[in-house]
Amino acid sequence: MNISAADTQKVEGLYYKAVGAYSNNEMGTALAYIDEIAAIHPSYRLAAELRGKIVIVSGTGKLRALP
Repeated sequence: MNISAADTQKVEGLYYKAVGAYSNNEMGTALAYIDEIAAIHPSYRLAAELRGKIVIVSGTGKLRALP
């Protein structure tokens, strides 16, 4: 998938916001950022990995795959 340089930069920024939220135990916020990433770059591996970590630590069992 080819995405623009601007979208790549936006995805990276959102990812770091998601990591920050995860670090602050704000799982809902982190997931919201991950959902934004998925809308722009569905195959962004780091976001999928972070989503998996959130599911594990939150124990929700609600793993939503990136499309």
